[in-house]
Amino acid sequence: MGGAPKALVKKAFQLSAFDKMITKPVAILSHLDDREFLAQIEAVDRFTDNMIAYPGRTFGQLYHRFFRANDLRR
Repeated sequence: MGGAPKALVKKAFQLSAFDKMITKPVAILSHLDDREFLAQIEAVDRFTDNMIAYPGRTFGQLYHRFFRANDLRR
């Protein structure tokens, strides 16, 4: 307890880039001969797979500032 679970954090990031979830397989297929591109995709996937949960205080601040106070509007 005390933080947002790792799985929730990962899903939130995936949903924030929903278009990438759809276009990623096409991009991979069109770059099968580009080792650097594929390595970058793999590195990003590894990073998101090992993403840790947000601590409770950080999660609370994010919730308050972006949802309750709507700081993005300002």
